[in-house]
Amino acid sequence: MKDIKSYIVSMKNFFIQYRKIVTITAAILIPILAFFIIEAVVTGKNANRANHAIETTLPGAFAYVRLERNVMNMQKWLYYVGATRNEKGYDSGFKEAEAYYQQALKEIDNLKKMFADDPAEIKKIEEIDVAINTYYEVGIEVANAYVDQGTFYGNAMLKVFSSIDTELSNLLREKMRKQTEETMSINVSIKSVLQNTGVTFIFLGFLVIVLGIVSFNFLVKRDQLNESHEKLSKAMEALWGEMELARKIQTILLPEAPSIKGYDITATMIPADEVGGDYYDIINVGNKNWIVIGDVSGHGVSAGLVMMMVQTSIQTVLRQYPKQNPTRLLNTINHVISRNIQRFGEKKYMTITVLACEERGKFVFSGLHQDMMVYRNLKKRVELVETRGMWIGLLEKIDGMCDDDSFNMKKGDVLFLFTDGITEAVDAEGKMFGQDQLANIFKKYCKSSGDVNLIKDKLLGEIRNYRLKDDATIVILKRK
Repeated sequence: MKDIKSYIVSMKNFFIQYRKIVTITAAILIPILAFFIIEAVVTGKNANRANHAIETTLPGAFAYVRLERNVMNMQKWLYYVGATRNEKGYDSGFKEAEAYYQQALKEIDNLKKMFADDPAEIKKIEEIDVAINTYYEVGIEVANAYVDQGTFYGNAMLKVFSSIDTELSNLLREKMRKQTEETMSINVSIKSVLQNTGVTFIFLGFLVIVLGIVSFNFLVKRDQLNESHEKLSKAMEALWGEMELARKIQTILLPEAPSIKGYDITATMIPADEVGGDYYDIINVGNKNWIVIGDVSGHGVSAGLVMMMVQTSIQTVLRQYPKQNPTRLLNTINHVISRNIQRFGEKKYMTITVLACEERGKFVFSGLHQDMMVYRNLKKRVELVETRGMWIGLLEKIDGMCDDDSFNMKKGDVLFLFTDGITEAVDAEGKMFGQDQLANIFKKYCKSSGDVNLIKDKLLGEIRNYRLKDDATIVILKRK
């Protein structure tokens, strides 16, 4: 007891003797301590925010990804139902569309549960729900119109169908972009906090012993932030990393210097924000030249892989049997492609047209893709060459569904091939570029210029102010 009293007296004398030093030290340490506590509190809040992002924002982003994929597959099957224009195709296509439609409704229910506490988000989800139901109902009407009432009424209904398609795509992509931006914003915020807390930790490191409890809290919260940042970074890589791989697959297959004797030729592909499955090729084998253009359904690595398989199959078959006709070529590669696609566990297919360039401007073609445009130099007008047949990859056998067709090009005529990324591009008001506008612009620049590269550049300039929802591919061929 006597020792304790003696110790207290000695401490009292010490503070009296060195009161100025103690006062100055306290004046320095107290503000630093206060700042350190505030920083620890802020760090803790950001760690909680990051954890909340992992629990809500990120799952929401992935939920919208799943919803978009189901809607996309539903869209493609509804188009297939109409494209087959027969009862057999209607039955098989409707079953697939119905399955993806039901899965989309389940994803809508999941989103409603996920955002139950966010009235604004629920309202957007309900808008998407209404658009999906309307789209599905009108899609069935389009299919019935083709099967029961013929092409004219079907085409009229298809315009309504396309309008709803655009509205639905805009709603989904708006939500996808919003969810991704929120996740990336949180990720950037965490990086900033980590940098700030790192500097603060170095500056205040010497106080750890004095401020042990606060420092411990700071370190724990900083570790939480690091962990949250790492989780978000990995999730973002999982969400977008496959897109980069798909882009590499997509672009490496394109021909470097396409050429066909007797013709001027140019081609390009403009990638959209998300990787699609556009594919074109110019193949010179033996004494024959081939042009291929197509579009794989869906996006991402799986679409890129299907495109790579198609390109490899076509190159292999043509180099072994260069004299075969386009229909036989499609029948042959479809056997391989359809079996490989089944292994993916996804319903993939490819719209495709192959053209064999023969003597004196004759082209023999087969396969269902976008209609082709031919500018007739003598008549100064554009003709539409309709494609028909069947997509590849859906059915194991398409024998009898495709036939060879042909057209001729005279000197000065220009052939224009393209994918739907161009016609389905939308402006700020959501209006599609459309095939009619594309034909008028193509005619305009063919009249004013005979240079295929200039025609291509002018066409690309016209769509510069439009937003691409899918890859856009152009192939232009002029007979000399």
